[in-house]
Amino acid sequence: MKHPDIATGFKLNGKGLKTAYMSLLLSLIETLRRPPLSFSDIELSKANSTLRELTEAGFKLDWLKKKLEEVSLKRKNAVDDGSRVKQVEERIKILKVDIVGTQR
Repeated sequence: MKHPDIATGFKLNGKGLKTAYMSLLLSLIETLRRPPLSFSDIELSKANSTLRELTEAGFKLDWLKKKLEEVSLKRKNAVDDGSRVKQVEERIKILKVDIVGTQR
């Protein structure tokens, strides 16, 4: 309802084909409702491919592209933050071992 004009530029003929594309669109929307950290790189790549396919078929999906970019960015930032935390934890372990070793 928020985007009533998404299929006005649909280029392919056939009601069945349009229905299939609409199902694909709904599936993509449902997928993007998941938390950003629940996505793998492969899932994000597939979502990008699906979005590109829908756009090439004539759907106007700038709003969904923005959502996908937000999810990708949030996931990237969370993964980057997680790897930094792991690096700091590893460094702390090394320092603890060094401290224990020099106290003996």
